[in-house]
Amino acid sequence: MSTRGAGRPTVWLLAAAAACSQEATPLPATAQVLLHVDTDAPLPGGASGSPNALFDRLRVTFIPPDPSTPCGGCTQDFALTTALLSSRLLSVGAPLPPGQAGWLAHVQMYPQAFASALGDPDPDTTVDVTASIPPLADTGVVDLTLLLSTADVGQPVGTAAAPVQPVAGTVTTSQVGSWAPAKPTPCTQSARTGEVCVPGGAFWMGTSLPVNPPHAAIAYLHPRLVTLSPFFLGATEVTVAAFRKFASPQQQWTGSMSGASSLDWCTFTATPGALDDHPINCIVWDLARGYCRSIGADLPTEAQWEYAAGGLVGSFFVWGTDLPQCGDGVWGKGGAGYFGYLVNTCTPPARPTEAPAAFVDGGHGLDKLSLDGGTIYDLAGNVSEWTLDAWDSPDGPCWGTAKVYTDPVCGDVASATYRAVRGGGWYLNGNELPAVTRTQVFGDRYSVTDGFRCARPGM
Repeated sequence: MSTRGAGRPTVWLLAAAAACSQEATPLPATAQVLLHVDTDAPLPGGASGSPNALFDRLRVTFIPPDPSTPCGGCTQDFALTTALLSSRLLSVGAPLPPGQAGWLAHVQMYPQAFASALGDPDPDTTVDVTASIPPLADTGVVDLTLLLSTADVGQPVGTAAAPVQPVAGTVTTSQVGSWAPAKPTPCTQSARTGEVCVPGGAFWMGTSLPVNPPHAAIAYLHPRLVTLSPFFLGATEVTVAAFRKFASPQQQWTGSMSGASSLDWCTFTATPGALDDHPINCIVWDLARGYCRSIGADLPTEAQWEYAAGGLVGSFFVWGTDLPQCGDGVWGKGGAGYFGYLVNTCTPPARPTEAPAAFVDGGHGLDKLSLDGGTIYDLAGNVSEWTLDAWDSPDGPCWGTAKVYTDPVCGDVASATYRAVRGGGWYLNGNELPAVTRTQVFGDRYSVTDGFRCARPGM
């Protein structure tokens, strides 16, 4: 500990060489605290088959007894990796004045993807711990260990007034990657025809990017850590032929090829025909859910749908983060008939029976998720899809709290007025297709862009 300028304490932070890109400053020969950090969270660089990385940055700040006093060199940021923690190299050392009480360590573990433009952690996605540092003797090193628990994300542990107590000693065996809810979990039941097992796991749902919703009905969720049990998801959107075995919706194809009426673009026909392999659209929520329940399933939740559409890793699309090209899926096909006022980013359909598009072997482009049990198609286009959840705003009772969400289902599913629709429909634009896009829709409304697929528990 030294001073540089009146009333301005300076702390030299010493970290493991693997933890930072710059050389560590040698510590003066005086009393030192060596803070060892460990976590149960999955981090980058895990072995094949390990859980998805949830955090990748660490910030450690030593706070002097008078927190209003500026402290030079008291904060250090690190890149977190599995190797760094499993080799027990992550420790931060600081010389502190002997006998002085009141020093604190503020430790934050967070994903860089959700940090601010200045690099500051997003509180909702941060494991935030404030710990006390005991007074030091005149010389020697005091080893302290602090465990950052994934379960504490978004819920600060300890305060300046009531800090937690670190454990004396060093890390003997790291717990990195041991958080059980994040571990990939296979289905224990057998898949039925037309469905694929989506293994359970953990992911970041929502987004903090400063994107402007294409229209007012869209409301992106704040980033939330979600864990899911394994589930089965329909490989394709429910087709006209499959739905016909259950019921006949009120809105059906008119039989006209002119496309002048919106109903010309509905796909259901009372008798088998050329539209049988097309996804059913013009379907209200009750009928969609009724069909799924008739086959022993249900509509997927918002979390299940986004997990699959984000490639199980919280990406914007199954293929990554780039906006789609026209060949990547069925989208951007407005500009014809009743929808002639829409801008056709991609080639508009020549006739109503071409949109939405019939399923083809191999899918319609890159918007498919390939898993061990099969492939799930049309996760970024063709028809938007009803989900099980009642609609809730990002700051509402369902999604407004930063915490770990386990198999979340929002609201009064049976009687909600508004529902959440996910995925991009055939005439929508590329910026309406990301997995994080969610639209508020009246449950009794039908649309030529809305269809559905079914899900059921995997265990």
